[in-house]
Amino acid sequence: MEYNRHMKKVVLGIAVLLLVVLGISVFNSSKREGKKETLSASVTPTKVQVLSAENIREKKFLFVPYWGQTAQRIPESFGDELVYFGIAPGENGIDKEETGYLGLDRFEAISEGRDTLLALRMIEQERSFAILKDKALQKRIIDDSIAAVKQHNFDGIVLDLEISSLPFASITNQMNTFVEEFSKAVKKEKLSFSMMFYGDTFYRLRPYDTIILSKHVDYVMIMAYDFHKAKVDPGPNFPLSGKEVYGYDFMLMVHDFLNIVPKEKLVIVFGMFGYDWRVDEDEKSLAQAKAVTLTVAKKQFLTTCIFRQCKVQRSEISAETTASYIDSSGNKHIVWFEDEESVAKKTEFLKEKGINMVGYWAYSYF
Repeated sequence: MEYNRHMKKVVLGIAVLLLVVLGISVFNSSKREGKKETLSASVTPTKVQVLSAENIREKKFLFVPYWGQTAQRIPESFGDELVYFGIAPGENGIDKEETGYLGLDRFEAISEGRDTLLALRMIEQERSFAILKDKALQKRIIDDSIAAVKQHNFDGIVLDLEISSLPFASITNQMNTFVEEFSKAVKKEKLSFSMMFYGDTFYRLRPYDTIILSKHVDYVMIMAYDFHKAKVDPGPNFPLSGKEVYGYDFMLMVHDFLNIVPKEKLVIVFGMFGYDWRVDEDEKSLAQAKAVTLTVAKKQFLTTCIFRQCKVQRSEISAETTASYIDSSGNKHIVWFEDEESVAKKTEFLKEKGINMVGYWAYSYF
């Protein structure tokens, strides 16, 4: 009997120990799952200190695309710092025969005396994949970019590495290594190094390790536009609010990045343009939308609408302007675009969160 009681105690003790171990395992597993969800879907907002307006030093960046240059000097009221967009990689380093590279002299002439940054356009995904796998090619691209910066008196480099694949670990690790090496080389020359990120980085599971990448850059430039892309159904450029309607919004995006990136590094870039979709009776897209600059949108819709059955209104949810009309062929269209009023409302929200730097895409668009 004594032996049986002893064995029961042993079995009971083992059972309790197993339950404790299992409980710890489940707890750790739930923490891991929670962290994964936080980084990939909807990052839980943190409590952000609100700064008063008088303590905020504002800074504005203006993107100047190589196709939008003029012979005139860009007015200083358009931005404190100009970002030339820019140069692009080729098969053996920076492509020096490409239009953007050939426009460097012209940009230097119209921006003389201004603070300027040079953007490296890595927007062709297949080429970017090849570059991320080739260390030697990466070094040539880095060396050529730095040489162009020094030759044309830029103050730093902005990397626009646009990858929209699923977040495979191999791609993420390659990006981390490339950005780290790029940053080291640029900072060795006493230049600034920044990087552009999709506004929907967290919402659409982009393969960016924002925590790691943000440590290597001076500015994290968020492309707060193109949430509704030309190939999808109509919607705002990037809605101020309305995550219940659109799945995500500007306010949630800001909180997501603030969870990871110090507010002193954040630059929110507004897209001063819109899209015009041809739609069916259910307002579903029938073809890829056409981009519309803000200047054109104002002339066509805000001054006097030039189309038939035209209806223009500002969305209280997104803060952006939308219009519907019938074209000369009888086709129905829906247009959404960002303008100064919607930007003002979004900027007001940024100031409440202590974010004092914004950018505009792009010169010649507005």
